Amino acid sequence: MEFSEKARIRLEHWLKHNKEHEKEYRRFRDELLSKGKTKSAKLMESIIEHVSQCSKLFEEAIDGLNKDT
Repeated sequence: MEFSEKARIRLEHWLKHNKEHEKEYRRFRDELLSKGKTKSAKLMESIIEHVSQCSKLFEEAIDGLNKDT
């Protein structure tokens, strides 16, 4: 298997894993809100935004594999 294919597999795995964490974080944020833990919920929202940005970067890295020589 070529390096590019191995790299794609790894990046796609990490992207999927990252998105699963984002879903968990959203559920936990909602739970915090329901318990009145607004400060922690607000911080979780910031974490969610960062994780979402990481997912976008993983997608760009995957796309970049097609453009790199």
